[in-house]
Amino acid sequence: MEKILNLSEPPTAVFVMSDAMAIGALAVLKNKMVAIPDEMAIVGFDDISVVSLLSTPLTTIAQRKYDMGAKAVNVLIESIGKKILPDIQLILDVDLVVRNSTVKDVNKDIMLTKYGYFVNRTPSLPQG
Repeated sequence: MEKILNLSEPPTAVFVMSDAMAIGALAVLKNKMVAIPDEMAIVGFDDISVVSLLSTPLTTIAQRKYDMGAKAVNVLIESIGKKILPDIQLILDVDLVVRNSTVKDVNKDIMLTKYGYFVNRTPSLPQG
């Protein structure tokens, strides 16, 4: 993160490959007194439980762990008895959980999915 901040034109947003690494990036930004999200927004990946409890709750990509496990079990069952296993590529749906590291003054989690959006993971329909 320090290398990114030292660029002649640092980005206004960073996507970090894991929530754990994003927590470290947030710490560096706060230590350097970078205003989050005004000067730099940050997004993590995995939606680990602690990220909603941070002083600046982290926007993150949430993996659907149940779906991931179900697909893995299906792949295992389908490969029983096969001598040669084919290469498999699966694309799984994920959800964007919007918190204060990207949007100012969000006081509830907002989850964006392909089905719509949810506030605090309770279904909510758009008005109008």
